[in-house]
Amino acid sequence: MKRLPGTNKRTQILLGFLLVWMGCSSPRDIIIISGQTMGTTYSIKIIHVGLFEAQKKIEQGIDSILTEVNRKMSTWDPNSEISQFNLTHSTEPYAISESFRTVVK
Repeated sequence: MKRLPGTNKRTQILLGFLLVWMGCSSPRDIIIISGQTMGTTYSIKIIHVGLFEAQKKIEQGIDSILTEVNRKMSTWDPNSEISQFNLTHSTEPYAISESFRTVVK
């Protein structure tokens, strides 16, 4: 290990510790988004400087994606695409969405 000019090993260790400690304790902007979907809960943490202005947009985007997944794939929702498919007893072709097809593959 190469030493900094004018320092001993003990000083370098102390400096290293202080840098790590300061880096870990510096405040950060954290957005926490949580909710319920598909019979359970979710929690998303986003760490970024200056992102609080976009929080509502991010939250709405996440909610819309989870709502769409739930609308198609929830076995708890009798009106979901998968529930309707499972209720079909016909052997005739049945129209499904592209995302449903992807999941089945």
